[in-house]
Amino acid sequence: MELDKARNPTWAFHIFPHGPQSIILPDMKSALFLFCAGLACTASAVTVYPDYEPDALLRNPGCGWILYDDASWYVARADAYWSAQDRAAREFASIFYIRWRWSEMEPTEGNYAWKNDANFKALIDGAKKRGLRLAFRVYVCGWNNAKQATPEYVFKAGAKGKSHPGQDGKTFLTPNADDPVFRAKYEKFIAAFAAEFDDPKCVDFIDGCGLGRWGEGHTLTIEDEKRTDESLEWVAGVYARHFRKTLLGWQIGTAMGAQTELKKIIRPFDFVMRRDALGSSCMDADVGTILEAFPRTPLFAERCFWSDHFRPEQIAAMEPRVGKNWKTWKDIDASAVDEALRLHANTFDLRTIVDTARFMTYPDVVLRFQRECGYRLAPEEVSFPGSVKAGETLAVNNSWRNHAVGVLPNLNRRWGSKYRVAWALFDASDKHVIGRFARDAEPGEWVKGTVYRCNQTKLPVPADTPPGRYRLACAILNSAKDGMPDLNLALKSPRLGSWYFVGEVTVAP
Repeated sequence: MELDKARNPTWAFHIFPHGPQSIILPDMKSALFLFCAGLACTASAVTVYPDYEPDALLRNPGCGWILYDDASWYVARADAYWSAQDRAAREFASIFYIRWRWSEMEPTEGNYAWKNDANFKALIDGAKKRGLRLAFRVYVCGWNNAKQATPEYVFKAGAKGKSHPGQDGKTFLTPNADDPVFRAKYEKFIAAFAAEFDDPKCVDFIDGCGLGRWGEGHTLTIEDEKRTDESLEWVAGVYARHFRKTLLGWQIGTAMGAQTELKKIIRPFDFVMRRDALGSSCMDADVGTILEAFPRTPLFAERCFWSDHFRPEQIAAMEPRVGKNWKTWKDIDASAVDEALRLHANTFDLRTIVDTARFMTYPDVVLRFQRECGYRLAPEEVSFPGSVKAGETLAVNNSWRNHAVGVLPNLNRRWGSKYRVAWALFDASDKHVIGRFARDAEPGEWVKGTVYRCNQTKLPVPADTPPGRYRLACAILNSAKDGMPDLNLALKSPRLGSWYFVGEVTVAP
C-alpha cells in the first residue's frame, strides 16, 4: 500500500526522558490529553526517520557495475588482469563477468576449465578475494574471433555447421543451432556447467543463450531458418532445466524479435532481461519491450561496444541521432549511463581493462550509476512503543522506499521471494533476543517514487525477558539460507552484521 501522509495527519510532541524522542499521536485531542495528563513517554509511540545513505557501495546481488573478461580475442591472464582491475574491483564493481568461448571452457570433451584450467581458477579466485560475485556467458559462434568458439570434438562427432571469418584472416566453424549432434553436446556441457555454477551464493547470473554472434542470439547459424525461433526456445529451455537457483538472462533483440521473446522466453522461463548496445540507436526498437517488462523483469544492461580503434568524433558520426553532442569519451559513456538509468537498469559495464581505465578518469559518471542503479532500499519511517511489558507484544509500524531506478529480482522464480523484511530486539550485549519476519512485505515490488507502508509487525516479548533497555533493528534477510548474502541497506545507522539499529525500547517487568 502506498503511504499518503496527506490522508493520515498526525500531531507530534517532543519529550526527553532518555534523550529526544518524537511521539506521534493521531489528533489534537489525544495530544492535549497527553500534555495535560503528563503521561510517561514510555507509554507512547516513538517515530523515527532513519538516516538514508546515498553514496556507499552496497554490493547487493543482482545490482551494480560489472567487470568483464570478454574473450573475443584471447582470455585474460589472471595476474595481469587483477593487477590492472584491482582498484575498480575494490571500490566500484560488484560482479565479475566471464564471457568466453565454449572451446575455452571445454577444450576437449569432459575437460572443464573449472577443473583443469589454472588460469580460469585464478580469475575466479581473484574475483572472490575482492568481494565480487560471478556471471557467465558461454558462446559458440566464431565470427570475428581469435579462435574457434565451439570445441573441435563437436564437429568430429558429426555436427554440421558453416564457416565464418575470424581475426587475422582465419576461418572458423560454427555449428548449426538445429543440428542434433551439436544440441546433444551443448546440453551435456550446460548440465556440467550448471552442476558447478548453479550456485547463488557466489554466482549472480548466467546468460541463457550462447547462440549467434557474441552469444547474443541474433544472426544464428542454422540449417533450416524456419527453425530459428524453435532453436532459441530450445536453448532457453536447456538452461532453464539445469539452472534452477541462479538468475538467467536473455538478450533482448535476438533473431526472434523483442516482443516474441518476451512472450515465448522471458515470461515463461522467467529470465531477467539482458540488453547490449545501450547508448546506441541500434537498440531503439527494443526500448518499448524493456519498459513494458519492468518492474516484474529487471534489466541487466550493457553499453554499446564502441572500439577504442575509433575516435569519439567518428563514433558520434556513426550515431547521428544520439551522438550529435558527443565530443569526448566521457560524453559517450555518460550518455550510455543516462540511457541505462532511463531504462531502470540494475547493472552496467565497466567492462574490460581498457574500458575500465577510461571510466576511472571520470569517477563522477561511475559514482552516479552506483548511487542510482538497481535497488537501494531503506526504511522511511518506523513507529513503535517506547516501552512494552514482558509477556506482551511489541507492534512495529514501518514504511520503506527504493531510492534507485531498478528493482530487487525477488519475484523471479529462481529466488522465490527469499528476501524478507525482518525486525528484532537486541539486548545490551548485542544478543539477538526477539525476531520476526514482517508479514506480507514484498521488497521485490518496490520501485522508485513510491513509499511503501508495510503491515504492522508484531514481536512477541516472552514473559521471562529481563527488564531493561533494548535496541530495535531492521534487516532484509535471505530467508532461504542458501548461502546468498542478506541485503545491505542504504542506511547510515549503526549495524550489527545484517541488522541496522533504528531505536530503543524499554522492556518492563
